[in-house]
Amino acid sequence: MLKDVILGLLVGAVWIAVDAAFELAGCAHNGFGLLTTIVGLLLIPAALIDLFVTGIRGPRFRSRVCLVGFPLVAVLYFGQYVTYAARDIVLARTLQSANLIATAVEAFAREHHRWPKTLDELVPSTLPAIPSTGLRWAPKFDYAASEVAPDDPGYWELSFDYPIGPFRVDQYNYDPAHDGLPASLVPGS
Repeated sequence: MLKDVILGLLVGAVWIAVDAAFELAGCAHNGFGLLTTIVGLLLIPAALIDLFVTGIRGPRFRSRVCLVGFPLVAVLYFGQYVTYAARDIVLARTLQSANLIATAVEAFAREHHRWPKTLDELVPSTLPAIPSTGLRWAPKFDYAASEVAPDDPGYWELSFDYPIGPFRVDQYNYDPAHDGLPASLVPGS
């Protein structure tokens, strides 16, 4: 009985470790969340049926579904917080790259009195190379600049897409430091 519980905990811990490793490698979310939900949706009813049958027929008819299933589902669901922490580490690295680009864009604007039309204008005079987002599925930042009038340089935007599952992508926008707030990556559309 204890072996089955440990097996459930172990399988769940390995599952979460693999998921977090994919995040840290910059692969973004790889669908483990969806698989976790499917496994949970299948295991929870099976474990509840197992408990019900055990209640009717006695403990010697208990199957391993309950003993392995409940710990596995618990680790999978609560272990997702490890994956979220890994995502935060990756986003912190991406923010460092965005800060480098932002500094270069501002330096370019001071020198040329306009925003660069593309990030490629920053190389090699301001940056040796355009930093990557660090994400394998979305390695490049998206950049856009507007010019309102010849004497008003307008604004610029830096963003990137972050896959968070097999069917969903969040876009993060770079928010430069202002009013005493540090630069950040803001989820948005």
